[in-house]
Amino acid sequence: MSVTRETITFKQFKSMVDQLETLGATIEKEKLGEEFVTYAKTSKGKKVFKGIVHEDGTVYASWVEGLFDKQ
Repeated sequence: MSVTRETITFKQFKSMVDQLETLGATIEKEKLGEEFVTYAKTSKGKKVFKGIVHEDGTVYASWVEGLFDKQ
């Protein structure tokens, strides 16, 4: 399984999280020092998305390859 890692904007991050939540993923947030980490998990508990939001608005995100590909 390949993983895509990118630096994205907060607006892109919010859109991705909203899409995953609409599809039924469980969204979990936790504070990690000065940053926030957001995970999206499937109903089976598999993490398919992770985003680290920094204070300056930069978001480092990783997700399972193909998760956001248009079909």
